[in-house]
Amino acid sequence: MSSITTWRLAALLVLLSFGLADAQEITVPAGFRIDVFAEKLGGARALAVDPNGVLFVSISAQGRVVALPDPRGVGRASDVVTVVKDLDLPHGMAFRRGYLYIAETGRIVRYRYHAKTQTAVEPTVVVAGLPYGAHHWTRAIAFGRDGKLYISNNGFGFPPGGGQIVRADLGEAPGDEHEDEQGDQ
Repeated sequence: MSSITTWRLAALLVLLSFGLADAQEITVPAGFRIDVFAEKLGGARALAVDPNGVLFVSISAQGRVVALPDPRGVGRASDVVTVVKDLDLPHGMAFRRGYLYIAETGRIVRYRYHAKTQTAVEPTVVVAGLPYGAHHWTRAIAFGRDGKLYISNNGFGFPPGGGQIVRADLGEAPGDEHEDEQGDQ
């Protein structure tokens, strides 16, 4: 990921978290620009981009994951689409081979993802028993080149003390990481 993309994602997360009023006070280095992409989401936590380039946001306090489509490419979300709701403090998200993975505080759930309609169906728990730990409930997730799912364990219990990255083998062959990246159209 380039540093410009990293800056844009970081700036976007700040805008999503604080809203327009606070965004007007944000400054960026010369040559960079910052704009509001979406607002009034109510506590955006983590970001992911689906295979078609649609931005996804977890809103932990509301127990949901939303899509923010920008079909005209104007740099502003045209809608807020609830993709999954009634979750237990959702945080990290990852897309792989036609599936959306969502990290809740105590588990990882996989959904069959339909990119064209921005819908997620057929929930399956693929990792259970992640420890709850005081104020450390967030779980970031990402797939490695080895096809394994990496999970941040910010809580306690894996072993006592937490602060680890654990790796889950979900039974996939490493293969081409871009295979079926478009999901079900």
